[in-house]
Amino acid sequence: MSSDVKSSQFALARKFGAQYFELSLLILLISLWIVFRLYGLDLSPPGFAVDEGGSGTNIMCLIREGTAANGVPYPFYAAHFDGDPYEGIVSPVFLYPAALWALSFGDSILAMRAFVAFVNIIGIYFLYLLGTTLREQKLGLWFALCGAASVWSFQLSRINWDASIAAPLLIIGLYYLARPTSYRSSLFAGLFLGASMYAYTPAQITTPLVLFAFFLARIKPLSRQTLGTFAVISLSALHLFLRSALANRPTRFSLTGFLHPEYLKGIDAPYPHALFYSFLQKLYIHLDPAFLFWAGDKNLRHSPSGFGQWGTLELLALIVFLVAVGVKIVTHRTDKPNTPFLTKDLALILVFAAASYMIAIIPAALTWEGLPHALRSNLSWPFLSIAAGIVLYSALRAEPLFGLSLFVPILWFSYTFPKHYFTTYRKQASSVFEQRVHLAAREARDGRVRWDVFVKVFPNKEAAHLRYYLMSQGGMGCLESRLYLSRLRDSPR
Repeated sequence: MSSDVKSSQFALARKFGAQYFELSLLILLISLWIVFRLYGLDLSPPGFAVDEGGSGTNIMCLIREGTAANGVPYPFYAAHFDGDPYEGIVSPVFLYPAALWALSFGDSILAMRAFVAFVNIIGIYFLYLLGTTLREQKLGLWFALCGAASVWSFQLSRINWDASIAAPLLIIGLYYLARPTSYRSSLFAGLFLGASMYAYTPAQITTPLVLFAFFLARIKPLSRQTLGTFAVISLSALHLFLRSALANRPTRFSLTGFLHPEYLKGIDAPYPHALFYSFLQKLYIHLDPAFLFWAGDKNLRHSPSGFGQWGTLELLALIVFLVAVGVKIVTHRTDKPNTPFLTKDLALILVFAAASYMIAIIPAALTWEGLPHALRSNLSWPFLSIAAGIVLYSALRAEPLFGLSLFVPILWFSYTFPKHYFTTYRKQASSVFEQRVHLAAREARDGRVRWDVFVKVFPNKEAAHLRYYLMSQGGMGCLESRLYLSRLRDSPR
């Protein structure tokens, strides 16, 4: 056997060995991050935040008495905090599935957060299906790993609120949109994309613009079958617009959006120009390196401290992409032949993902409070995962052995982040997740204090938050807990 044949066989064996090792590591890491998602859901974050308690109370009231927390029977949107319109609403696409889940698995903090984690895991699975549909199984695995190891995604998967399910619904809709054209796929795409718009208000801006970007990038040509998608999205948008316009009541956006005077604070320009300058300024805030790479959102409900919104995989992808661009420039100037780092179809998907990432920041940039705001821009994370997955997949396709070295920092991140999350962050987040209320409710449940004492210790806490504990641990009904709390708070001390 000639030396050329032996060397080619060795190169082939090395290539297949590297591919097998890559696939094994991808599957192992995805599985590991799924386990992290489900571990200790009632431990970290500690306690149960006010928003979570409001959602939990509405879920339990729906199960037990068929009403929202404020007594409205079978609501479309439920008032989050006993009817205060400024404090938000609970989406029907979250409320009713979560109620069915609670019927099966109970109303504990662990059970309620498990529903959100389960939906997030479904979103990660559909990221895998999306990548497989667009190219091959390995790309799908990279999409799934980047989604599973996303700091943004991980935090949202462990909190009981409807904002967390909008991104998975958007991912499922994109998968059906990317499938071979059929009326059924187009209808499912429209239903899930429309559901994302109902799940979280920022999606009412993000989803239609992402749909437009998808077809503008020519990832899939327009056809008669895709009209079903546009029809469902249009009807959803029309219904939501009319519902908001005819509600004749203030909303949270009235306080935090661009119509509020605070939005233009510090901007001295004619009104239309001032709005535009302020919008660009607030969009730029969400590209701040501190927010992206090492600090994240200052609100510990939205982001764990010590890490940016971009984790190690996203940062690696950015570095690899910049290096690939640099190599491309150098080899172009020296006229050396080179293999394209990105194929044309992957380059188009990357451009779409980058554009959609920026689109998903727009809702947050239309508000002024708490910026940069990881929650209002949380629909960014699927597109960040897609972009990072494409770059890392392409790196290993171009240089398999060198690319495998990328797993070293990924493995290190898979150790350091969970360790931080379940130790340091758990301690830091105790106040914002109302751990004191949680511990006091446990004492009342165990009979060490009376429930009336529990209520009077927290005179300024949201009623819907306290009612979650009165119902789940005190055994009260929905109306009973409402009257009990009202009577104690109205009585002289």
